[in-house]
Amino acid sequence: MKHYWVTFITIFICGIGIAQSSILFNDLSLDAALLLAKEKKQNIFIDTYADWCIPCKKMEQEFKKNEIATFFNENYINVRINMDNSANADQYKKEFDVVFLPTMILLDPNGNIKYKTDKIINGDDLLVIAKKSMNANVYFFNETTDIIRDPMSAGSQTTHSAPEVIVHKLGDPNQNPEIMLKEAYFRIELMDGSHRKTAKNYLETQKDWSSQKNKRFILDFLYTVKSEEFVYLTQHIEDFKKEFEHSEIEQTLTIVINDELQNGFPRPTYEKAIELFTLLNPTNAEEETMKYFMERYLDECNFNAYKNIAILYLQKYSTNDAEIYATLGLECINKKVDNHQLQSCIESTKKAVELQNAIPFYYEQLAQLYILKKDKKQAAKSLHKAQELAKLCNHDMKYYNKLQMLIDNL
Repeated sequence: MKHYWVTFITIFICGIGIAQSSILFNDLSLDAALLLAKEKKQNIFIDTYADWCIPCKKMEQEFKKNEIATFFNENYINVRINMDNSANADQYKKEFDVVFLPTMILLDPNGNIKYKTDKIINGDDLLVIAKKSMNANVYFFNETTDIIRDPMSAGSQTTHSAPEVIVHKLGDPNQNPEIMLKEAYFRIELMDGSHRKTAKNYLETQKDWSSQKNKRFILDFLYTVKSEEFVYLTQHIEDFKKEFEHSEIEQTLTIVINDELQNGFPRPTYEKAIELFTLLNPTNAEEETMKYFMERYLDECNFNAYKNIAILYLQKYSTNDAEIYATLGLECINKKVDNHQLQSCIESTKKAVELQNAIPFYYEQLAQLYILKKDKKQAAKSLHKAQELAKLCNHDMKYYNKLQMLIDNL
């Protein structure tokens, strides 16, 4: 689960909304974006996101940097697609194989991909890439190395030394399978994602995936649970365990499953999440699924759903998780509630304090709830304890002074 203070900030943000990015984005169809790009003779910057996506929110902060916003607004057609509710989402998902969020793409005016990543990137690095991409002949392998080539040509000049065996057009699905295999391993070193298509092309030439070489290949190139390779691995996992280290198989599954749970698009259903957690640890799959959905509902600002599953979780597992009780108590902060709801929030927060009595934020929250109840004595007592603990942790005391003024005015 998240640290409590991060949870508090998440709920606060849910309540007030998030400021619009300083980059001026549009929700355009790909065809409309390309028409505009050709008309203005500009490249296209595409950012795919969702409201629940925490990495996407981190990228939003990068987009707000003045130099970045200014450059993209002056030089790019900027398109931002909410993959959960945009009418154009399916088109972008299919065209650019969007598996994880955020996926960011730079296109030339003809729709050729200059750069693509499905990972968080520092805004300054993105700016460097965007500036280099203004050169009509610059296309990227990764964040630091560019390819200088005509995107429509069969060959390319790169700053990498390709193995001698790759003398054909890279990515050609009709070449010798052994060359495709070598190309896949070459491309995976580039860390640009281009190996995925090559790996898929190679596996499509293989009628029998059960050979040790092909099972090795599947382990090396597996990157998403939404693939035939993942299904094959999970259905033949005992065969894999006979030939490879169990720890390597577990590590591979852990990486791709966690990527799917945290950043996969679309988000897994409850049933799918249980299935994935079962692959990692069948003994506590349901418990881990419930914890995952509690965190996910907070990310999605869906507090009612969080509350429902949190109550079921506490009933089923009799847990002494103070953070869950404290988070349930947040329901009444910055929200109009009746006396029954307020008392329920107080009891939940008191339970959190009982379980962990050295966290100043819990006492601070209790003080806020007693202020709402207009219980001056209990509010003052809770605030005093919060101040004592905050001083020990060297916390800023300004907010506590504001709470003291509210108590004095009760």
